[in-house]
Amino acid sequence: MAVNDIKVLKFAGDTRTYKVDDRDTSGYGLTIKAGEPVLACGNYATRVGTYEPRIAELNGRFIGIAQKESTETATANGVVDVITVIPGQTVLEGAATTVANVDTAAELLTYLNNYILFDATTEPASTTAATITIDENDTSDPNGNGLILIDGSADARGLCDVTVHMLVTQNGNLYGQTMD
Repeated sequence: MAVNDIKVLKFAGDTRTYKVDDRDTSGYGLTIKAGEPVLACGNYATRVGTYEPRIAELNGRFIGIAQKESTETATANGVVDVITVIPGQTVLEGAATTVANVDTAAELLTYLNNYILFDATTEPASTTAATITIDENDTSDPNGNGLILIDGSADARGLCDVTVHMLVTQNGNLYGQTMD
């Protein structure tokens, strides 16, 4: 991944330290890099994969963005410092998966306020570094998708600004909540 694929623009939560399972046990191929979105999975943190964060996802609750690289090795547990998100307030910024979809104000407008997800070029178990983007044209699903597109650069950089839905966070309710 390119370090700092995803940045916290505004209203960051506290920075907290989370445990990271050793890579042999977890099956994850690489350390968590600075700027990668992070999930809490059971007792450990891991980076997001493609099409995350999801509402009511039992395999991981979104906690924030890694501040620096995690310290686990193949055989020893480690830690990662995570800038936590405040649902509905923290603004994250990252490149669109398809920059051409949002490189003008008119194009960006068609996706504003959609409920979308992160996209990763590889899954966490891979030993190939991932680039993580914001999938701006994912089907808007307020009952499943955990990011809300609120703004963007509307230029050749193709940056998207998102907030985080409460129900995908570590403090969100796992059951019985939909936006219908």
